Amino acid sequence: MRVRKRQGTNHSPLAPVAANSKVSLGADEWRAKFQRAYTRDHCFPSAVYAAIQSARITLGLRQDSKLDGPSVSRLMQYRPGFGTPTEFGHRAGLRRRLAMEGLTYVERQGEAGAFEHLKFLLSSSLTSFPVIAVPLEALKDYDGRVQIRLKPNQYFDHALVLLGMDERDAQFFDPTFNPVSAGLVRETMSTPRLLEWWRRDPEQPYYRGWVEALPPRSTPTGGGASRLSTKDLYTFASTSEAGGGRRHRKQ
Repeated sequence: MRVRKRQGTNHSPLAPVAANSKVSLGADEWRAKFQRAYTRDHCFPSAVYAAIQSARITLGLRQDSKLDGPSVSRLMQYRPGFGTPTEFGHRAGLRRRLAMEGLTYVERQGEAGAFEHLKFLLSSSLTSFPVIAVPLEALKDYDGRVQIRLKPNQYFDHALVLLGMDERDAQFFDPTFNPVSAGLVRETMSTPRLLEWWRRDPEQPYYRGWVEALPPRSTPTGGGASRLSTKDLYTFASTSEAGGGRRHRKQ
């Protein structure tokens, strides 16, 4: 699997809002601005759309109704029951459509400088909140309703949008989490635990993706992708729905 590597975040040609809403709004306020999917394998399209929304708000852009949640899912080539291709960030359709708003989706992985980069993405007025990837098993750390069923040598990961982090706790948005039926369950985890799950992602350890302004004269490019089944990924002890996988590798 290949991920485009960039040497630093590009400076936005668009002026950010006067007050950095990324840090002035609380985690619950941000969650209220995002859309939930409740479909177990729809986590990555919903997380990327939340990143797009947060970039629009942070950069002071008007929302383009033509690039809504369903459009993002289609452009990322999400298929119900099959999840999202690992290489969705390189799909030409997604990149061209974001470019129409002057935006681009950037990906990075690897341990070198990852933690400091994550903190930068959380506070910067030039980027969206970061999308991170964790093993599917991480869901059980904050939602005891989840029961995971995996076949031997089958690996899945799950997308979260990180909203805040200090030395003790991390706040995030899980696009497939059902807060209505969750009771006292919250979208939070101890920071050391979350960082450990982030390190252990089976597909791209230390993955972070984010939306930023497109540099002048940049040309979106595409890439290949494969679709792999995520059927019967996991069930819940209650009747509520939450959680979801992106992709898997079968050995």
